[in-house]
Amino acid sequence: MTITLYHHPLSPTLAPVLLTVRALGIDALVTQKEVDLCAGTSIHDFPSIDDGGFCLSDSHAIVAYLANAYQDGDFLYPKDPKKRAKVDRWLHFSSSILYSRLVNMTEPLLNKRSKVVSEEMSERAEAAFKMIQDALGPGPWLCGDDMTLADLCCVSLVAAIEVFIGDSNHYPKMSSWVEHCKKHVPGYMEVVEAARQRYVTIITSRMNS
Repeated sequence: MTITLYHHPLSPTLAPVLLTVRALGIDALVTQKEVDLCAGTSIHDFPSIDDGGFCLSDSHAIVAYLANAYQDGDFLYPKDPKKRAKVDRWLHFSSSILYSRLVNMTEPLLNKRSKVVSEEMSERAEAAFKMIQDALGPGPWLCGDDMTLADLCCVSLVAAIEVFIGDSNHYPKMSSWVEHCKKHVPGYMEVVEAARQRYVTIITSRMNS
């Protein structure tokens, strides 16, 4: 079965869903929509999916659903409660910290209330990077030795935030993790870097208009 994935060009959260689709080998029809066709969702709910009539929005809910429904084994979203709790911790961090701070930086630009990112918002984004730096353990991935949904969600938003505050080279453990993702996450360059460049183009056009 092919799922339909609806997205909006201004949504920075399409990338983790696309990475999950690739990692799981799911057939997906990716469709850009100004208005979501899924019942019960609105224009603010991109990305969203329609999986045989089951409609769902919010990227973090989507990636968890896809892993639960389609993964062979539990490499992306472990079934063991303790291992899954570690992944969930990072998913909550991605949605409550990384995503919110990215939105707080970009919303004034998109709404043309400002042409620069405020110092306060930049500092809050830097603080989020420091949280990742301080939390990373000895393994190459956020949760240890295996790639999980945590990596796919967090690295996508980190890449978007770097557009505004620069790269993570001054956070060595975080920088190593990002480089590891670039090399080992299937489709990273085609998905995350492409999304980042689209985001740069859109934001730059809004800032210069």
